[in-house]
Amino acid sequence: MTYQSRTAASASGEMAAEIGLGDALDEPGIAVGPQFRVDVRYEVEGDAEVVVWRDGRGTSVLRGSILDISATGCYIQTKAPARIRPHTEVDIVFSIYQTTFRVEAISRFAKAKVGIGFRFLEMDDDTRDRLHGVLSDIRSKLIKQSIKAPFPVVDRQTAA
Repeated sequence: MTYQSRTAASASGEMAAEIGLGDALDEPGIAVGPQFRVDVRYEVEGDAEVVVWRDGRGTSVLRGSILDISATGCYIQTKAPARIRPHTEVDIVFSIYQTTFRVEAISRFAKAKVGIGFRFLEMDDDTRDRLHGVLSDIRSKLIKQSIKAPFPVVDRQTAA
């Protein structure tokens, strides 16, 4: 399954279901998908654990594989069917390129029983710097291999 088929969805859950993409978790009227991303997502492989919080307690742990990542979010394919409600806050622990991260995130997109897209919330400076370092390494490897990133980067300052 390609990244585009996992993430291209409209804000309408019905439309997303019609085209077989699961549930779009954004507010009605706000489209989600690669054409609206401001950061490049890179394909990666690594283990991930998602702790779902409810009433101040970790109520469930989902295990899976992180399949792509950007500076602002990631997509995790779950090993077992998982259902997370829209905008659920979670903690994610994942390892990519021999580096382990622990981040707070919020669910943004779910493909029923397959995987979940997350947007990262605030990170401490050390975590952000390490993540940017790993992303920079990935970008450098792609350039050296003459492979373009999957989606163009939109400059936030000039796009506004």
